[in-house]
Amino acid sequence: MAKSVIRQRIDELFSAPSSHQDFKDYIVQVRTNLGSAEERLQKLFLRSLFLMVAFVLFSRAGISEFTLGPLKITDLSLVQKLIPAIMAYTYYELHAAATMRRLLREVHDELLNVLNETLAKKDLQFYLLPHSPFVAEEIISRAPDCSLAPLVVNLSLPLIASIIIAPLAFLVYAFMRCFAQFGFGDVLVWIVLIVSFLFSFQGFILFFNCDRLTERKDRGAPNKPDASDGS
Repeated sequence: MAKSVIRQRIDELFSAPSSHQDFKDYIVQVRTNLGSAEERLQKLFLRSLFLMVAFVLFSRAGISEFTLGPLKITDLSLVQKLIPAIMAYTYYELHAAATMRRLLREVHDELLNVLNETLAKKDLQFYLLPHSPFVAEEIISRAPDCSLAPLVVNLSLPLIASIIIAPLAFLVYAFMRCFAQFGFGDVLVWIVLIVSFLFSFQGFILFFNCDRLTERKDRGAPNKPDASDGS
């Protein structure tokens, strides 16, 4: 049977009945970490929205100064130039948190399959997870008598895509505004552009490479022949 890399490691570590108590303690900690990842995702999403609104206000609303606690900032051009870099780092953090949530969820579900496969088959594992919109969508989408389940599934895909694409679209817009306002000779804008690209690209690498740990592989598949065999 095809198993993910995570499931293979779980089978190796928790195959003995004597290890089941350690397994129970471990899954409780995984749920705690999963809740932290969910909370982190929500905060990062709100931070992204705040940065987008702040940049638009600074670049279009004609704000000349603002006060942050005891600090009064009058040169908003520096803030405007730095917001894209902060946004790119937030985007990187968003992908990192989403990656951790995805991996923690995979570990939790596979652990539960080992401990109580019947519970997992009845979709009751969702009620053990920390509350989040993602879990609520999964519960509704799997409900057998829910006529709106297909709509929930179809709407979740563009919502997820918008979370991935919207920050990148904002970065394109932000740098177009910065170059239009400060010119192509502004060194700081170019530095921020390079830093923003690196953070955004790293976020993509994190998110899309975690498939190597979650994809199913058949352990019984024949290995590739070794060139050193000489046969």
